[in-house]
Amino acid sequence: MNPDLAPLERFRALIASRIGLQFDDAKRGWLAEVLRRRSDAHREPCEAYLARLERAGAGSELGALAQELTVGETYFLRNIDQFQALREQVWPQRLRAQAARRRVQVLSAGCASGEEAYSIAMSLYDLLPAAGWELSIRAVDLNPAALDKARRARYTAWSLRETPPRQLQRWFRAEGGEYVLDDTIRAAVHFEQRNLGEDDAELWVPGAYDVVFCRNVLMYFAAGSAQATVARITRSLAPGGYLFLGHAETLRGLSQDYHLRHTHEAFYYQRKDAAAEAPLPEAAPALPADTAGPALAAAVEGADSWVEAIGRAAERIRVLTEHAGAAAPHAPERSAKGWQLALGRALELLRDERFAEALDVVQALPPASARDPEVLLLHAVLLVHGGR
Repeated sequence: MNPDLAPLERFRALIASRIGLQFDDAKRGWLAEVLRRRSDAHREPCEAYLARLERAGAGSELGALAQELTVGETYFLRNIDQFQALREQVWPQRLRAQAARRRVQVLSAGCASGEEAYSIAMSLYDLLPAAGWELSIRAVDLNPAALDKARRARYTAWSLRETPPRQLQRWFRAEGGEYVLDDTIRAAVHFEQRNLGEDDAELWVPGAYDVVFCRNVLMYFAAGSAQATVARITRSLAPGGYLFLGHAETLRGLSQDYHLRHTHEAFYYQRKDAAAEAPLPEAAPALPADTAGPALAAAVEGADSWVEAIGRAAERIRVLTEHAGAAAPHAPERSAKGWQLALGRALELLRDERFAEALDVVQALPPASARDPEVLLLHAVLLVHGGR
């Protein structure tokens, strides 16, 4: 290794081990600048600063690093299909499971500036069945600046761009060019600074949570850190509890402790439990009712991510379409293979980011193609890109 790169590589390794974040070689220049700024902030050379990071009591500095390194862009009701699944499928099941305890606890892990946690509170506010029930929403993040913004609960119109007008009118008031969240929803969420990369006993209480949202977090983690974080989430979920990940994330290669669920055109996970083995019913499936549910979930569950799965499927689609095209002038099954040509066309449209056109092609495929894994995967990706 180039001796000049040794401090930078040590810094990168420390970020992965202490926070969980992974950065490839393309980020070296940017990481070098972050290292310089943080060393200068402490008025110490790089070696002394790196030694500071290695010490157990480096929590405040890890928070400062998180401000530099983490992506904070989010908005209210992002991927609204997941919130519909939460309200209409997950919530009733957790109420039944907690009938004796009369308390439901939700964790927003990697909550950033609070939009996700507050969206959970807005979605569930009217659904507590009676007096005596308690809804607890715990929201955690390492970035102190993001948490400060979350506690202020003042947002721009951009953060509310997907919020239905009825919700906007009910829960926000305009003030000085911003929107201020209603105190009722603010009071429902408790924000804490926590490091998801650490095995924090106060955060990961066994069986504590009914639902965990950890969206668009694991995708930035090193593989080992992601696996360890998922293991901690699993330990802290009640049996039969639910986990929501980002649309580009999957538990493939990270855990075998979950069932993949698909309702409301959303994918999410349920912790395995003897009482929760039966698959959930499908809600308004986009494919024919006898094919949309278990087959689609199984197809996606077998992929590292939907985008990667489509990439790997592309070669098979190409071979199939070429074979179908070559065989068409002579083969009696020409009409049966026509859907493979259409599938190739849909894939080309996906690559060109012409999502609506690609979705039209897929939805026009004959029923005989509905169980094909490439059709199921491509359809799932297009629904996500189309905001369905």
